[in-house]
Amino acid sequence: MNEFDKMANGEISWPERKKRRNLNRKGLENLVKKDCIALLHRLQKTGAVCLYERRNNITLPTTDGGMVFAGVRGRADMWAVVNLQGGVYARGKHVEIECKRADGKGSLSPKQKDFRTFCMEQDIPYLVVTSAVQLAEELQRLGVNTA
Repeated sequence: MNEFDKMANGEISWPERKKRRNLNRKGLENLVKKDCIALLHRLQKTGAVCLYERRNNITLPTTDGGMVFAGVRGRADMWAVVNLQGGVYARGKHVEIECKRADGKGSLSPKQKDFRTFCMEQDIPYLVVTSAVQLAEELQRLGVNTA
């Protein structure tokens, strides 16, 4: 008799089912980033988005027990050049996109607020979104055809 048959007959107990991993704040934010990238990729195929890129920041452990950070703190999660008139590269506009948790508990850090201020001073739209749907709405508000 194999192990499965023994469990089915009650001779041995079923193994504990692995619990689903709780998503921490970064996990929730990463889901939003993933959805927003998928939207930008779809819009790039229609010509509504010319270019886009996700910025990656990472913290790595060092051999002496410390941590090292790679990236630029405060920058938005991604940027895009969007088409405001319809037609490929007709009139591109640079847009900064910051993703926050979908549960609404995320907030901008002081360095992110400084970068947002810089963008606003340079007439660069700085979008803070909690979903791809919200990103599509914000892009539409700017004049991008997201249909």
